[in-house]
Amino acid sequence: MKKWLWIISAVGLITIGCSGLQAGSSLISSPTVNRIVGESDTESESAEAEVEQNEQRAKQDAFLSGSSEAETETVHSPEPLTELEIRYDTPSLNSVTLSRGPIEVKVSYTAREDITPENRPLLRYEIFHEGELSVKDAAIAVGSGSVLIGDFDQDGGMEVAVQAFTGGAHCCLSTTVYSWNGRNFNKLSLDEMLGGEFEDIDGDGSYEFVTIDSDFLAKFSSYAGSVAPPMIFSLVDGEFINSTQDYPDYIYSKIADLEHRNQQQMNAHSLLAAYVASKSLVGEVESGWAYMLNHYSQDPALGLGMSIRDQNGEVVDRHPNFPTALEAFLIEQGYL
Repeated sequence: MKKWLWIISAVGLITIGCSGLQAGSSLISSPTVNRIVGESDTESESAEAEVEQNEQRAKQDAFLSGSSEAETETVHSPEPLTELEIRYDTPSLNSVTLSRGPIEVKVSYTAREDITPENRPLLRYEIFHEGELSVKDAAIAVGSGSVLIGDFDQDGGMEVAVQAFTGGAHCCLSTTVYSWNGRNFNKLSLDEMLGGEFEDIDGDGSYEFVTIDSDFLAKFSSYAGSVAPPMIFSLVDGEFINSTQDYPDYIYSKIADLEHRNQQQMNAHSLLAAYVASKSLVGEVESGWAYMLNHYSQDPALGLGMSIRDQNGEVVDRHPNFPTALEAFLIEQGYL
C-alpha cells in the first residue's frame, strides 16, 4: 500500500510517495524450534527433537529458495516506487531530497508563470550513491514531471527514473533511467516521443515500462484522434528491450478495449490499424485482418486511410484503399 510523506517547505506543500517495509517487520516468520533439555531426556527423545528441528529447517529453506507456493504471492509483490511528482501548480523547489536504500536524489524545480520556448520550467537533479555524487543533470518539465526510485528489475541494484514533458502540441515526453551497475549509473534513454508508466503488469515483482507504439500516431487520422497498439519495455542486463509479446494477457485486454471502442466509433481507420497490429502481436493476424475488412470504410469520398502520413500530417505514401495502405504500413513496421 502506498504511503505519503508530507514535507512543508517555505514554498509550499510537497507530496512524496514512499514505500518499503516498516522497520522491524518481516516477510517470513521462522518456525519455533522446541528444544528438549534436562538430565532425564532419553537418547530417543533427543533424536526425535533433532529430526523435528531438521524437518522444520528444511521447510524454511524450501520456502526461502522459492519452492513454496506461498512465496510467489509474498515475495513477488512489488514494492511501490518512491516518487516525487511535478504538476502545473507545483511551486519552485530547492533541493528536496528523496531516498531509498543507498540512493539519494536531490531535486530542484524552477516554476515559470510565463512559459515561452526560451523560458521553460527546469527540473534539476543530483543522484548520490552511498553519499557520493554520481549524476548531475536537468530536464525541461512543462507542467508535468516526476522522479522515481526503486529496484525496477529486482536485481538488487536501484534505478532512478526521470520523466518530463518538454511542451508542444505533439512533443515530447522524455523518460531517462539511471541504473546502478555496481560502480556507477548507466544512463538509459527511451524514445523521446514515448510517454508511459512503470508498472508490474505480470505480478513478478519487476517494473515494466508500459507505453504505446508512437509510429501509429497521425498515420491514419489526426494526431489527436490516433489510436496505437501497446508497447512494453523490460529492463534486462542494464538495457531496455522490447518485450511486448511476452505479455499476451495485457495485449488481449487492449484488444478487448479496441473492440468495445469500435462499437461506438465505426469505420475508424486508426483504431482498426491498432487492432490488426495488436492481433498480430498475439499471433492472430488473420482474424484481425478479417475484422478490419468487415469494419473499414469503403467510401472513396472520405479519402481517409488511403494515405500514410508522417507525424506532421504530411502525406508520404498513397494507396488505392485503406487495406492496401495498412498492409504496406504494417509490413514496414514489422507487424506483418
